[in-house]
Amino acid sequence: AVFFPTAARRVPLSSPDAVADEDEDDGGIWEIPIHGWIFEPEERSLRRRAFLSMLRKGLDFDRSEESSSVLKRRVRPFLVDNEWGKAVGVRFVKAWEGSDMRGTEIDVELKGKVHHMPRSGRNGHFRGTVRLSDEELLDILGGGNDVSCDLPQTVKYRAIISDGDDRVFEGTSFLASEHGLSVISDIDDTVKLSDVRDKRRLLRNTFLKEFQPVPGMANLYQSWRDDLGAAFHFVSSSPWQLYEELANFFNGAGFPTASFHLKSVRLKDRTVLNLLADPLESKVAVISSIIESFPQRVFILVGDTGERDPEVYGEVARLFPDQVYRVYLRNVTGELEGSARFTKAFAGVSQTMWSLFTDVKKVRLDPFELEGIMDR
Repeated sequence: AVFFPTAARRVPLSSPDAVADEDEDDGGIWEIPIHGWIFEPEERSLRRRAFLSMLRKGLDFDRSEESSSVLKRRVRPFLVDNEWGKAVGVRFVKAWEGSDMRGTEIDVELKGKVHHMPRSGRNGHFRGTVRLSDEELLDILGGGNDVSCDLPQTVKYRAIISDGDDRVFEGTSFLASEHGLSVISDIDDTVKLSDVRDKRRLLRNTFLKEFQPVPGMANLYQSWRDDLGAAFHFVSSSPWQLYEELANFFNGAGFPTASFHLKSVRLKDRTVLNLLADPLESKVAVISSIIESFPQRVFILVGDTGERDPEVYGEVARLFPDQVYRVYLRNVTGELEGSARFTKAFAGVSQTMWSLFTDVKKVRLDPFELEGIMDR
């Protein structure tokens, strides 16, 4: 099983969205989304041979490349058996702050509870939400953390495993306060070099080569996290099967903790066509859901000009004019800001709100202006 990182939000009890138990009277409820994938590995099968045959035609790779460790890692998640109708329980990992065990972690069941998730669907995925009061969350964090601080913290949870099974399946959710700055970022050709416009090179970069970062983007995001307390969300057309490879890449490259929002794809049914679908409608829906979940936060949207990010972000900026602060697009097509494409994409959006860049060093924020907007 795999857990995907999510973003937790705090809902004041005065809000109509709050759902509270009788004993939850501390002023706010934390809604912690849990998203996971249950599957069994399937290394040798007709499906694997068929998938490799398809890739061989698309990539034109030779036998030596077929045996590469990168290809084996990237292909493996596409060939698993998804476990349908499985139920998972999770419990939180509590930071232990005793003087003789500082820095270690122990499992606890909050108030004796195991939090049960809905059963998994045909794609093996399940989604649920755990609701905790401020007091309960502080207890999990060790009692010494301020859950209202600007810099996002993370809370960890683990799947309940049957006795005798020593595997550990752990997930994280970062805590985004009610106010603050959030960054919604694309992945391919925005923070990772992919060559999306050349489908053959895209496939080779996806399945045969180690991922490479766009120079300077990790440092930029780190500075936004450290200096501005920004929270991050990666929204991409990449399939969930690439999540673990992407997560390892982001960790190694130094990108901040983020929630992930990828595409659902199964080789067994028509969802495989999602890989070829126009991302405009799906990305607008996903990004809108994130912004609506944090109605008092300010957002920066970061993408590139290779596919549909200008059109997606222009629509989002029109839908949420009071929350979208800036749009930054890495210019991989060499187009000019005054081109017909951008005029149409950002119709009705102030020219001062969006810009193109090729040099990451030229992406600058005015912290005083941003602070004033976040304080509105």
